[in-house]
Amino acid sequence: MTWIRTLWSDRLVRAGLLVGLLAILTNVAWLLWGLSIGSSAQVLHYNIYFGADLYGPGYALWVNPALSLLVLLLNAIVAALTLERQTVAARLIIWTAALFSLIVLAGTLLLALSTPQ
Repeated sequence: MTWIRTLWSDRLVRAGLLVGLLAILTNVAWLLWGLSIGSSAQVLHYNIYFGADLYGPGYALWVNPALSLLVLLLNAIVAALTLERQTVAARLIIWTAALFSLIVLAGTLLLALSTPQ
């Protein structure tokens, strides 16, 4: 757990981690609240030209936030290893993961808004 303490010492890295975690938690909350996950067929992809073009089980919607969390954790470990030598690189790694989490959140929100209830 020393790598968490190392990351928490830098203010910009800490802000990037918090933004990424907040985006993932918002994504999970939106999936729990906004979508009917228990239904058998759920829209997994929406195209503006053809509408809903990929259907699947509701649990498949959890792949995106799980992947986002995995990317954030792996990037946090790499950033902790490089923070002592390359502070700018560690900050860039964390903020790239935070941006990825925000993009995944935007995709989930747009998918939820396009899915009929």
